[in-house]
Amino acid sequence: MTGEIGELIATSNLYDGRKHDTVAKISAINWAGRNLSYNLTDWIGASFSVDQAWADSVGVTPIELTLHAFRQTCIKLGTAVWPRRNKPLPVDYLLTLPDDVVEKNLNYATATYADKFPNRSWMFREYTTENQEGVVTERIRAVLDGQYPAVSNTELLQVTEKMTAGNPYTLVRPHLSPDELNVRIAVKDVSDNYAVGVYVGNSEIGTSKIRILPFVQRHTCTNSIVSVDGGIELVHRGNIHALRVQLTAALAQALHASGEILERMIAAEQELIPNFADVLRGMSSQYNWSEAVTASAFLGTEGRETRAGLVNGVTFTAHKHFTGTAQAEMEMLGGAILAAPSSLFATAARQAGRVSARVVEEYATEQ
Repeated sequence: MTGEIGELIATSNLYDGRKHDTVAKISAINWAGRNLSYNLTDWIGASFSVDQAWADSVGVTPIELTLHAFRQTCIKLGTAVWPRRNKPLPVDYLLTLPDDVVEKNLNYATATYADKFPNRSWMFREYTTENQEGVVTERIRAVLDGQYPAVSNTELLQVTEKMTAGNPYTLVRPHLSPDELNVRIAVKDVSDNYAVGVYVGNSEIGTSKIRILPFVQRHTCTNSIVSVDGGIELVHRGNIHALRVQLTAALAQALHASGEILERMIAAEQELIPNFADVLRGMSSQYNWSEAVTASAFLGTEGRETRAGLVNGVTFTAHKHFTGTAQAEMEMLGGAILAAPSSLFATAARQAGRVSARVVEEYATEQ
């Protein structure tokens, strides 16, 4: 493995050495406070190789759940406790209760779930860390369906490396953690101001789809525009072998589509947007942006009241205020604005007007 993608693969392999997947029947689960254990006699299988010392400890020592994994568990258990309401167990409330009360509630909900869905299993995705003092901590990072097709970050990076083999490329703000992958690969400079390429994204803990999408890189301000159009988003569901076949084809498809996205962006530089400031304020209200994000969006437009200016404003905030998957999704919003019908801008402007009227009314009431 050579080059920047090779370095990411090496890092991802190190992460993989700390990961364990266990698929277990619901009836095997027991709670000790907010921590979870399961009986290895009901152990079904693992996607990663299992160290024997680790395997011997499972089901004996309760394992801590990350907040994300705990929320996922509460969502799953809620389908059994409130089958007609599609409501999760109250996470924030459970976190305030004493451990013994939480334990009783979770064991009751788990037993109810096992009775109602006896054939279901869950996948527990675990990760081991070791601090400077040598203390090893095992945490459950995600609780997913037992049929979850575990497409790893490493596998996606390896497919990407094959696509770029022997060809020049530039990685733009690559982000890799044990849980998430967000990589933008610029493979061709189209002009002094733009390059085109492919965005590759993944989550191993159920926070996003597998994404192979076209992207355009703007050199002058390092904005990245990611578009769902022309790309592919795959839900972690179904046959894993079919997913792998789709990945290779999707990379070529996304790279081809990036040229079309660039053509749209160049055309958008000439498309004026009436009531531009109101449109941007309306979007801020719609997406609940903070004042800092809204201010950055205005700055990122570079004073250009065009569709391209609006896209640049949004994508500028992406790398100024966000990281990881949140950053990529802000860049996808920029791509969506690039393709949006003009009528949506008028809707956003009206939204800004309604917000302004409400603020004036609230101020008058306070006075």
